[in-house]
Amino acid sequence: MSTALSGDRTAPASTAHRSFWILLWALYTTQFIGASFLSTGLTGILRDGGADLSTLGLLQLLGLVWPLKFL
Repeated sequence: MSTALSGDRTAPASTAHRSFWILLWALYTTQFIGASFLSTGLTGILRDGGADLSTLGLLQLLGLVWPLKFL
């Protein structure tokens, strides 16, 4: 019976820990959607304006920093 009680005490902490990671994942996902849309739109606008492909490549290269944001 004490095993069931100790299991009940640790369940909320485990649920809170899981909820934290789900929240963190959701925040990163929503931030990425906005940044990706901006990057894609900006590339299209610049290309339509006559920007060089090397400039657009540099813009995309700067976007590679995003996955390392957590560091």
